[in-house]
Amino acid sequence: MFARLSLVVLLLGATSCLPRIPRQRLNERAKIAVGYIVDPQYAGSAFAPPAALKDAIKKELDDHNLEIVDIPLEGIAAQRLTDARFVAVEKAAGEARFLLLVEQRVMFFSQIDGRYRWEVGTALTASRVRSAGEPAAGIGGNTAKDTFEIPVILMFDHEKEAEAISYAAIDVSNRVGLLLDGVLAAAELKQ
Repeated sequence: MFARLSLVVLLLGATSCLPRIPRQRLNERAKIAVGYIVDPQYAGSAFAPPAALKDAIKKELDDHNLEIVDIPLEGIAAQRLTDARFVAVEKAAGEARFLLLVEQRVMFFSQIDGRYRWEVGTALTASRVRSAGEPAAGIGGNTAKDTFEIPVILMFDHEKEAEAISYAAIDVSNRVGLLLDGVLAAAELKQ
């Protein structure tokens, strides 16, 4: 029994020491097509996130030496599935070398001691633009994905989805950076 426990502890310790992908920065400026969409909690139309999120992600992309090509909301809002939305981003990418789709759903969670807890659910999908003969980005193995939720506490009843996304913007942009580190490292290996 002690031997098994020791082995489990050793394996857990060894996996926690695995190297992280180092911060990636392209040598030359490249374009990245970025599509943003916030799905409504219940009914209604999808909408664009607040400027605070776009600004935080722009700063993160600048740090990677990436220039944003905005994909209009109308280009992806007609699609309901992530893969279909990502293919729409790819089709509208133009000369961009990389793709990023930021999907969000914000839900009211509870009221605690006069404060309002929200959950900002985010799904990130990123890839380099595929070469001729490769499967579509939303289907192939070149796509990196990250899904997570960020709890946000708001002080006032009138603060809703946009304010919750704004408060979570830095955390979301940090996750975008980590995801893109992997995508850029893989793209360098392909060249």
